[in-house]
Amino acid sequence: MATYLLVLPIAHTIAIRYIAFYSLLLLTLWAVWRYRLRLSFPVAWAWAVYAAIALCSVLYAIDPAYSLSEVKREVVYGILALVLAASWVRSTEALSRIIGVVVAGNLLMVGYAVFSIVASGLGQSYLQEGSFSGVGMFSTYLITVLPFVAAYALQLKGTHKTIYYLLLVVLALNVIVLYFSGNRAGLVSLLVELGLAGYLLRDSIFLPAQRRVLVGIIVLAVALSGLLVKQANDRNVLLQSELGSTAADEPDQRRKIWHVAVENIRAHPLIGAGFGREVFRLRNPEFFKENTNYWHAHNILLNKGVQMGIPGMLAFLGLIFAVLRAVWVPRTRRQQISPLYAYETACVVMIVGLLTKNMTDDFFVRDGALLFWVLTGAVLGAIGGERAAASHE
Repeated sequence: MATYLLVLPIAHTIAIRYIAFYSLLLLTLWAVWRYRLRLSFPVAWAWAVYAAIALCSVLYAIDPAYSLSEVKREVVYGILALVLAASWVRSTEALSRIIGVVVAGNLLMVGYAVFSIVASGLGQSYLQEGSFSGVGMFSTYLITVLPFVAAYALQLKGTHKTIYYLLLVVLALNVIVLYFSGNRAGLVSLLVELGLAGYLLRDSIFLPAQRRVLVGIIVLAVALSGLLVKQANDRNVLLQSELGSTAADEPDQRRKIWHVAVENIRAHPLIGAGFGREVFRLRNPEFFKENTNYWHAHNILLNKGVQMGIPGMLAFLGLIFAVLRAVWVPRTRRQQISPLYAYETACVVMIVGLLTKNMTDDFFVRDGALLFWVLTGAVLGAIGGERAAASHE
C-alpha cells in the first residue's frame, strides 16, 4: 500500500501502480483465507446505490463498451481502493505511517515542481504541464494531500520540532507551486479548506497556547487572497497578449458548456448518456466540433447528470455525504487535537476542498479519485479499528 500511494500521483508509473495494487489485492485475499483477515467496507450501502445506477447506465449508454470500461475503472477500482485501505489501516499508528508515506510523496512531487519553476528561470507564469499529469490534475493532487500534510505536521509540533518546521516549509512550497500551476480554482479551494479547518478546530486554536496556529491561518488566508488576485491579473495579461483584448474580455466558456449540460439533463432527467466523462462529447458532437475542449461538462455534478441523469447526481452526492457523516460524527467540544481527530478533520477538509475544486472542472477520475478513496478508506478504517478496540476494553 505504501508503494502504491507513493507512485500513484506520479505520471508514467502505471506499470508500478498495477504491480503494487494487484500485489496488495492478492496478499489481502491470502490474508482473508489464511489468517481470517476481516474485510471492512465503510458506507457500503451508499456505494451499492451509486454502483447500481452507474451499471444501469451502461444499458442506455451511447457507447456501452466505453461506459462499462469506465464503470470498472472508476467504480470497481474505487471500491477496491476503499476496502483495501479500510481493511489494513485499523489504528491511528497505522494511519500515521500511511500519511507519512503521503508526506514523502508530496515532498517528491513538490520538489520536482519547484525544480521545474527554477529551471525555467521564473520566466513562465505557470508550470508547463505541472510536471506530472497536467496542471489540473497536479493542482487537484495538492488540494487532496495538503490537509493531511498539515495534520501530520501538527502531530510533530511538540515532539519533533525540527521536522515540524521543515514540514511548515514544505507546506509553504505547496502553496507556491499551487500558485504556479495557474489553476484559479486551486487557490479558491485552498481558501475554503483553510476556512473550514479553522472552523472545525476553533475550540483548540482559540486557546492561548494555540494562538500561533490561529495567527498562521489568518496570515495564510491573507496571502492566498493576494495570490488569487495576482493570478487573475496575470491570466488577463496573458490572454490579452495571446488572444487580443476582445477575446480576453469574453466570459468564461464554461458558462456555455454548463448551459449545454443542463439542457442535456433537462431533456432526459431520469437517464443520461452512459457512465464516463467523454459521453458529453458523444452526446453533443456538433458542440464538440466548436472547440475540442468541450469534451465534458467541466463540473463534477453536471457530468454525473449528463451521464446518469438526476438519480446519478443524487447517488454521487449521497455517497460523498455518507463518507462525511462516517468521518465526522457529532462529538463534544475538545481543546486537545489528538492524532485521529486531526486526520478526521483533514479528511473532512479534503472532501469539501475537492468538491469546491471540481465545481469548475472534473478531475475526480483515475489516480486522483483512487488517491481520494485510499485516504478516505484509511481514515475510516482507523476510526473503525479504534472504536472496536475501545469496545473490547
